[in-house]
Amino acid sequence: MRRIPFVTLVFRGRRFDGATMPLEALPELAAYSDLLAAVAQELFFAEKPGRVRLPKGFADSFHLSLARIESGSAVPIVERDIPDAQLFPMFDLFDKARDEVAAAVLAVAVSTALPSWLNPNVAARFASFGRTLREDESVILAPAGERQGAEYNRQIRRRILLAGQGTYEEDVDLVGFVREADADQDSFEIRLGDDRRVPVRASPPLLSQVQRSFQRDSPVRVSGIGVYEQRVTCCASHRPAM
Repeated sequence: MRRIPFVTLVFRGRRFDGATMPLEALPELAAYSDLLAAVAQELFFAEKPGRVRLPKGFADSFHLSLARIESGSAVPIVERDIPDAQLFPMFDLFDKARDEVAAAVLAVAVSTALPSWLNPNVAARFASFGRTLREDESVILAPAGERQGAEYNRQIRRRILLAGQGTYEEDVDLVGFVREADADQDSFEIRLGDDRRVPVRASPPLLSQVQRSFQRDSPVRVSGIGVYEQRVTCCASHRPAM
C-alpha cells in the first residue's frame, strides 16, 4: 500500500483560523469522499452503456486518508491509498470524478449548464457535503500541492441541490412567535422577526408546548432540519426560547 497526493481542501472562515479543524466539520471529509465515489460510478456507467453492475473491486479501489492539516486556515491535505496490486490505472474514474466535481462547482458559480451525471443519487451526496458550513464559510477544492481552486459554499450547494433534486435541507435555529397550530396535522406556524411565516412539523408532545407559548404570546425557538424550495417548508423540532 502506498499513498499519493490527491487533493487539497482549504477551509475558509473564522472557525478555521489558526489551522484549527472543528470536530463538527470533520464529516465533510467523508462526505467529499462519498460524493466522488458516487460520481465515479455514474461516469463508469456513462462510459459503459448496457452495463448494470460495477466491476469487482471498483469501490474498494478508492480510499482517501487525511495526511495532515497545514498552517493558515484549516487546510486538510488528502492522500489516496493505492493498493500494491491496483486494479485500475493511476489516473482513473476517481481522479476524473474529482476533476468533474471541481468543474461543476465552478460552472454553478457562473450559472452555466450542469453535468449529465448530476442525477438525484449524486445530488443526495451533495446534500451531505457542505452541510456543516456556515454562511461565511467555504471550502476550496484545490489540486494537490496548491491552494487555489473551485470554491464550494452554502450558496453553491443550494443551487446544485435545487437543480438536482428540487429541494435542499439545512440545519435551522429560528426564533419567532406562534401564529397558527393544527394538532390534526402535527404542525404549527411561527412568525419571524422579519415577518416571514414558517410552517413547522412537530411531534404531538411538542405541540402542547407550542400551544402554551401561543396562549402566552411568548417566543419559541425552532431547532431542526429545514426543507427548502424557495423558502423554508418545515422544521423537524422545536424547543422554547430562553
